[in-house]
Amino acid sequence: MNKISSQVEHHKFIEELARDQQPIIEREYQEIKNSGQSLFQLTPKVLSPRSEFEQYSVSVFLSATRIISCFETLEHARVYLENFRTNKRYEEAGIGRSHYINYHYFNYAITVVKIIDVALILTNKTFRLGNPERLCRLENIIENSWVCSTSIDKLLKKLNSIVNGWREPRHLFVHRGKTLNGESMHMLETFELLIREDPSITFVSQSDVRHLYKSEISRITKEFERTEPLLFNAISELLSQLLPIYRFWRKTLKETSEG
Repeated sequence: MNKISSQVEHHKFIEELARDQQPIIEREYQEIKNSGQSLFQLTPKVLSPRSEFEQYSVSVFLSATRIISCFETLEHARVYLENFRTNKRYEEAGIGRSHYINYHYFNYAITVVKIIDVALILTNKTFRLGNPERLCRLENIIENSWVCSTSIDKLLKKLNSIVNGWREPRHLFVHRGKTLNGESMHMLETFELLIREDPSITFVSQSDVRHLYKSEISRITKEFERTEPLLFNAISELLSQLLPIYRFWRKTLKETSEG
């Protein structure tokens, strides 16, 4: 399967960032070995200071890996949702199919919204704009003249418009505790509650519960399938436009340190 997270990971920008980490990690690992200290009990004085370029490259790389992590979470949510299995631990904790759906669906929604936040931080780091992460809001980044001159402001607006459809369900869940509604979910939650209260109930069968679960998963999967290609295309465009900015700063910072 050619997963979206894998496609993001193998984008030229990410691959170039990863290659630039190798000499940094190799040098620092060798310094640790030469010091005789344990890798797990390291004191900061063992490592020589990173150059300005190395600090820059590492910060951009770490921000870029957050993008990959977001897409992995989206993929994981779908796998989890499609593979609910009853087990003793779930029963003891009172975890039913409706809880399972809500948990993974809203983790998905939160992650979709998070993607724009991470993209803004990545843009801020790549351009070296200097904003603290908490101030990497859309208006602060897209109003920068250099960002505008590269048209990356338009790409960020496009990404934000894709994410916008997920803001309301995420907001209602996080701030008001609202979960998925709809006829299937209402019946599923009610059936599970009734069965927990009285396992002898016979007017509803376990096969009916499983059918409702599968019906809801089918609906959610289609929603995911509409979202993910749009997110991937927007992120892919953004990474492509950020690559020359990264290359500019790599060349500039290396020349500065060598001069």
